[in-house]
Amino acid sequence: MVVDSIKSKESSSIDDISAFEKRIGYLLPEDYKEFLLKTNGGSFDCYNVIDTERFGKTSPEMVDLIYGLNSESYSDLDDKFNTYHIEDKRMPDGLIPIAGDPGGNHFCIALGEGKNGEIYFWDHELEVEFDSPEQAKNYYENCFFVCGSFSEFLQKIYDAPEDI
Repeated sequence: MVVDSIKSKESSSIDDISAFEKRIGYLLPEDYKEFLLKTNGGSFDCYNVIDTERFGKTSPEMVDLIYGLNSESYSDLDDKFNTYHIEDKRMPDGLIPIAGDPGGNHFCIALGEGKNGEIYFWDHELEVEFDSPEQAKNYYENCFFVCGSFSEFLQKIYDAPEDI
């Protein structure tokens, strides 16, 4: 299983998770909390991908690392939340980056508004301009559904083929 191939530094604590939930204003799904308690994110032993569907076409997207709490800034959940929600309004409310690809895109977990735990691929090249009222109406325009839960996300990740 992919969790076994994640190189992590140390697990997070219930207190770390509770503090993060308070900061973002949402409760994390139980399967994601369990993952953070066990591994707290990390990088992979090899290149990994997950199939995503965008504009009617399925393509593999690399999963470079899964973010954790109290990690180095490039892989820290709190830092990602701050960057995409506090410093700049770049993501819809309730969409929290939890993993990244090497190109600056993110896999996000959707919280609230009937989307508790769904995983989306957030494409930074199609980013919505929230200052534009017209674009802000379509705030999920650059987000593509991947799967219904974090557990399913982990199950769908596989070793990248040689030709990627």
